[in-house]
Amino acid sequence: MKSNEAFTKILKENGKVLLDDNLLNGIWMIFAQLSSFDEFQSWAEKLAPSYPESITDPESNEAYVMAAASIYRNVIAANSASESPEETLKLLLNIGIEKKMYLIFAYSLKYLIKYMVEKNNDLKRAILLVESYQAQLEMSRIYFYLVRAELGALCLNKGERQLAFDYLSPLRETELPFFYIEKLDYLIAAMQVFFDRDKEISAAQSSRALEFSKSNQSILNIDRFKIYGETAVGLAHTNRTREALYLLAEGYEKILDEFIDSDEYKAVIIRFGHTIMYVMQILNYQKPIDFGENQKFVIPEPGFFYRNNDALLQGGFYFEERKYMVATLTTDGFEEILDFENARKWAYKAIELITSLLEEPRFIALIQKFVFYPVNDKQYLHAFNMLAEVQSFYKRIAKKVEDSNESQEETEIGEMVRAAGLLSGDIEIYLYILFPVALDFSLSILSGEMKREDYETHIDAVFHSGNYNIFDPEEFAYAKSVFENILVHGMDFNGFMEVHGKITSSNKDLIHKIGCFLLSTFSSPTEAANIHLANLITLDKIYRVTFKSFYNFQVIPYFENFWKLKFKNDPKAFQHSEHLLNRGFPLIEKTIPHKRIKKIFIVLLNHLSISLSSEIEQFIETED
Repeated sequence: MKSNEAFTKILKENGKVLLDDNLLNGIWMIFAQLSSFDEFQSWAEKLAPSYPESITDPESNEAYVMAAASIYRNVIAANSASESPEETLKLLLNIGIEKKMYLIFAYSLKYLIKYMVEKNNDLKRAILLVESYQAQLEMSRIYFYLVRAELGALCLNKGERQLAFDYLSPLRETELPFFYIEKLDYLIAAMQVFFDRDKEISAAQSSRALEFSKSNQSILNIDRFKIYGETAVGLAHTNRTREALYLLAEGYEKILDEFIDSDEYKAVIIRFGHTIMYVMQILNYQKPIDFGENQKFVIPEPGFFYRNNDALLQGGFYFEERKYMVATLTTDGFEEILDFENARKWAYKAIELITSLLEEPRFIALIQKFVFYPVNDKQYLHAFNMLAEVQSFYKRIAKKVEDSNESQEETEIGEMVRAAGLLSGDIEIYLYILFPVALDFSLSILSGEMKREDYETHIDAVFHSGNYNIFDPEEFAYAKSVFENILVHGMDFNGFMEVHGKITSSNKDLIHKIGCFLLSTFSSPTEAANIHLANLITLDKIYRVTFKSFYNFQVIPYFENFWKLKFKNDPKAFQHSEHLLNRGFPLIEKTIPHKRIKKIFIVLLNHLSISLSSEIEQFIETED
């Protein structure tokens, strides 16, 4: 072997003492290239009778550690079928003791018991072997840690959780130099065995694993990503679901940046999606309603990201759109906790993924839930083009159904499309674009941000439909005229109602609501309150349930800011204005977001002469 020849050459050139102050760690560079029984035996025979203590210091000599750790790669992983790894490992174990290179001994023992259990399923013999070398292991906390941690992990993998705990728990406070990457293996096993007894300790182990993986460049990216997931699982089980969500988002962003087309990466994306869904259900319902025994999904527990992937990847369970779906779930999570900036960031990431992954993605219809974000950013053409992508998808499905060439899934989608009239009307542009724009214009005018001389320019910017094929151009033109007549020409409520009463188009009701909210901008506070309440009865439920991003990030802030601006612009129109300023508005701000709109009108009832129908009264008083 070339490595042995190199060793002999160094020996000849340097006399009897192989290692001196000049050569230092050359011995370990050679050792790390050896793999056979004969090579290791020859290496040991040629060792000098003495060498500097620093060469075999397990606390500070990283080269020594790396050489010892290479035993697994060279003896077991790359072993040829013609040679027994067990015999070579026993040789190295004895060399380590004889030459007082106890780290070689410890690693050899560690890998020998690993081979015994994983290859020969002989856990009992492995335990007895470790016990027989107890005195040598206790010479250093490092030797003790390496072997006992391995034995504990092997017990865990064999389902012997009590034995695993017995071996692993005494090592919890043991610290090793940073270059021992085996610490990560210990922490992965420890977080699983401690989970049965103390979830906080388990979560602490996963957090330590994440810190270690971030600080140690020797850790593979895929392991680092798995640890992000494991740490999030620990946080979720210790009532820190928000922290779990942020960690999952951080880890998932790194996965997307570093993605490699391999089974391990595909599996970790599936598991990230699973865990984000688990966290999402806790955020939504205070418990994971679809996870558990006899439920749709298993509860992710420590070790979840290190499970076998064979079954997970069978039958095409992974597909490229999963990347998009996980980004969508991440967006949903940030929307739930009202983190606008992160929700916006992940919405755009989801849009980017779904529009770039495939020519005909199966789940592109979901992007319409994110149309709010470009609308909010005044990127109206982008918003229309997103709806055009959805429109094209529905048309493809309809064509396949017409040609009797559809799958069962496509048949169901086609029936849904027909039932909802998604190819026979333009409801999406009124729900997802024009109504949000009406609220935005209303506030911008009240605040003085939008000037009268710019109204027409802003309206024109909205009514460019891009790639979206308008089903009813006359209706679309009428909607634009509503904006123009109210904002530019000053049409009042009666004038609007007279014109609108003659309209028969399919989205007449939505256009009516758009007009009403535009009109409320110029109405007296009392008239505005009556207009808002009359429309909220139906709109509140529609948007709160089906369009959460818009409801949380625009509808709720709209009503808060609208009424603060109305008060600022005309405080005398409000009865007991000082009380509203000092008590009413602070009370509204303290109300939890999803109850805030109703609270606004409960407060305003004390300051404006609002007309209350029985329907409106029921709406205000009904608990959400």
